[in-house]
Amino acid sequence: MFKLTLLALALIINSTTVMGNEAYNYPYNNADVATLTTVIMKSKNKDQYSKMKLMEVEAISGRNETFLFEGRGNFRFGFYPQKKDAPVVFLIADLGGSIVSGYMMYEADLLQENGFNVITIPSAFFWNFIISSSKSGIPGVTDEDAQDMYTVMQLSLNKVKSQHKYAITKVGVVGLGLGGLEAAHISAIENRERKLNIERYLLINPVVNLLHAIRQIETRAAIAIDIGMGRVQSIKDKAFNFVVDNTFNDKLSVNDTDYFLNLEKRFVLNENEYKFLTGGILRMGIDDTIFASQMVKDAGVLKSKLDRYHWGARHKEIEDYGFQGYLQKIVIPQFSGKYPKLVDLIKHVNISFVRKDIIENKNIFMMHNADDFLVDSDQLTYLQDIIGAEHSKIYPLGGHLGNMWYQPNQNEVVR
Repeated sequence: MFKLTLLALALIINSTTVMGNEAYNYPYNNADVATLTTVIMKSKNKDQYSKMKLMEVEAISGRNETFLFEGRGNFRFGFYPQKKDAPVVFLIADLGGSIVSGYMMYEADLLQENGFNVITIPSAFFWNFIISSSKSGIPGVTDEDAQDMYTVMQLSLNKVKSQHKYAITKVGVVGLGLGGLEAAHISAIENRERKLNIERYLLINPVVNLLHAIRQIETRAAIAIDIGMGRVQSIKDKAFNFVVDNTFNDKLSVNDTDYFLNLEKRFVLNENEYKFLTGGILRMGIDDTIFASQMVKDAGVLKSKLDRYHWGARHKEIEDYGFQGYLQKIVIPQFSGKYPKLVDLIKHVNISFVRKDIIENKNIFMMHNADDFLVDSDQLTYLQDIIGAEHSKIYPLGGHLGNMWYQPNQNEVVR
């Protein structure tokens, strides 16, 4: 790995089709097992907060007084500084991710140790983003979420420039999963507004169509019915203990490749159970999304009692929603005035909505996995067509973001 500016991306990433298995020795053939490696990712530093400054800005006036979220309504972001003039990379989280999600801290550390300042941005579905920065208070319409994100990116960068004594030389964006779809929409906004002077975008495992991705997540989570609730609880308990053991065990270094190996031997499930677990993990934050959303914009769909001392019934009611319920009962009805036809709303959650901007932008790059279950083969081909094969790297394995820790992928990210 080397410490060049983001301009090096255009010179180094090779033209490619799908990489052959013989050229890529990634250890997991099971996409779900690969995906689960993201759950045990953590900061590359023993003191995980030592390199990150937690900062905040006011994005929307009055949000700091939101009921039950008083004093927590400013937008919070992480800043990983360099002690010299250097480029800055905005790192945008996957669906529901926060700035302290393990994979976010791991990736931010990687970029920082290779010469970049990093500003970490949570998912539009994360509670703090909803409370602090979502104008509608109802995330899920990607084009509108990206506009909200573009606003807080400006505020965050201005805050950093005002407090950081070294110059920001260039600006880049790395989007992970849903963050990749949002970064694509941000590129279209930047093409129009030119407020951030973004020079490079890297989309890692970008979602192509949010609705398609959500269907895949919900289908996996629904396997719980076949498994049975007793076994489901056993899997959840086992997974929780496994993650805790890895996260807080000082003897296991995340910088050692062996840390991520033999997962299927250390955490044994059958194929269906692995699928259920990946779906459950990707679905995990939706309850908080709904709770926060309804504190900003009450759609009147939640009927349970809620006051400062009684939250339990509200959370219990939300448990039955999932992503499908959230979209059907909250997002679609609340945006029906703006988008009377469902087909118009659907356009705004798809990467095809910004197709023309992507084709015309020669500074967008992509890394993806052929076995990522949140996209299908046609969507992957579509991505390559609009981004360009010479700007794309497709790996045969890795699941959804499951090879971020793998050395060849780390090298490619930095390049």
